[in-house]
Amino acid sequence: MSDIFHEASHDTMWTSCKSPIHIKYVEDPVPRKSFQQLIRPDWINSDDAAKAYVALSHHDLMAEEDRLDNIPTDYPQIEKLIDLACKAKDKAYCPYSKFPVGSAALSKDGTYFTGCNVENAAYPLGVCAEKAVIVKAVTEGHRSFQAVAVCSSMKNSFISPCGSCRQFLSEFGMDMDVYMTKSDRSFVKMKIRELLPLGFEADKLDEERVEMPRTTSSPSGQLTVDSVLNDSTRTDINATV
Repeated sequence: MSDIFHEASHDTMWTSCKSPIHIKYVEDPVPRKSFQQLIRPDWINSDDAAKAYVALSHHDLMAEEDRLDNIPTDYPQIEKLIDLACKAKDKAYCPYSKFPVGSAALSKDGTYFTGCNVENAAYPLGVCAEKAVIVKAVTEGHRSFQAVAVCSSMKNSFISPCGSCRQFLSEFGMDMDVYMTKSDRSFVKMKIRELLPLGFEADKLDEERVEMPRTTSSPSGQLTVDSVLNDSTRTDINATV
């Protein structure tokens, strides 16, 4: 495959191998480097046109940077992962939001897991699909993951994990791939670290910290703050309540 993608106009078609590649605009800008991650996997073996959703403006897509022969080929696993996520969506319990979400996880040893969102009349107690699938996998002994896929019924937008789920997923690998889909199963792939820049990681718990002052109550009713100035000197600071 040696075809080169030149700057595209809206709704442009290219032909490569068996089927054409269909480039289409999306509302939200997509980084140029993410272009190859947006191409639908089924174009390789299908006679139908595959869809690649990418925002193009000026020279966002440069010929020397985006070549068909650089596109990754791990599509069978990706398609299965997305398919499982979409099937899990149909099992969602969401009587309040009416917004079903399904998720699937692929462990490092190739095992697949699925989960869906489960809501509760006490709204904050609901569980997101992404958390559900990771909890299920961990309870079965898996803690390392290659990828997670998320599926909803949204037609025009890619479903993405909420902030809480991004932090939850990051516990099991900042380099985990996250496939965010539309209802037609087109997807955007991003790493957790891209979805959660400056996320809180476990190594922060071992980082050197400033010792916090200790506050105690004195017989006089005052609060005594024991503040550490250095390793050998302590001073008491009295604060009247």
